[in-house]
Amino acid sequence: MSQETLDSLIQVMFTLSLQEQVKVIERMQDHVYLQTCDVDPLIREQLKERVEEGIDQIKRGECSTHEEVMERVNQRLERSYAIAV
Repeated sequence: MSQETLDSLIQVMFTLSLQEQVKVIERMQDHVYLQTCDVDPLIREQLKERVEEGIDQIKRGECSTHEEVMERVNQRLERSYAIAV
């Protein structure tokens, strides 16, 4: 890709909303990481599939906040502690 084409692409990306820019940056970082790390191609595909499934779950509302997860963890710890005592 020529420098001029690359600069044009970057200028187009600057017209995106902040949320869209963050998404593009995250995808680019993921892509660069996957291309530079020495991971078996089969494992790489499995990881990509898991990420896509996770994104789909979030879109379907099948997710919990950090606080909800920590509350469940604490409840399990308390139950385990009660059983041990």
